[in-house]
Amino acid sequence: MYGVNGRVLHVDLTKGSIREEKIPEEIYRKYLTGYGLGAYILNRDMKPGADPLGEENILGITTGIFNSHSVPLGGRFQVVAKSPMTGGWGDADCGGKFGPELKNSGYDAVFIRGISPKPVFLKITDGQGFHRGRFRPVGKGRICNRG
Repeated sequence: MYGVNGRVLHVDLTKGSIREEKIPEEIYRKYLTGYGLGAYILNRDMKPGADPLGEENILGITTGIFNSHSVPLGGRFQVVAKSPMTGGWGDADCGGKFGPELKNSGYDAVFIRGISPKPVFLKITDGQGFHRGRFRPVGKGRICNRG
């Protein structure tokens, strides 16, 4: 299917693990991408009654089918999770370079779950995700954190 990579990255901060999932084309045809793919994964993987502020919640960052194409407003990405405010669906539609960069890295979405015992960062390069320990000071301003 045009406009999708067919791959999703799952990051578990509690276990310190990363796994890749190949999404079948029929799922993309049914849900497209962005909000639809986010709703599919969250409904499939999240336990009913999960605490929105607990490690059971899943934070998804999803891209649309027009990311990294010359389509007006095609560079949007969505952030989805269980909302702490309502206990139901929570989402945000965002712009900028992140959506196209995620799509160009080879993934249609990243889903993050769990709680890390220490600050970590995720680096996605050439279609591979790397979960690493803290490399910059926490609690400092943006200027102090530039490397």
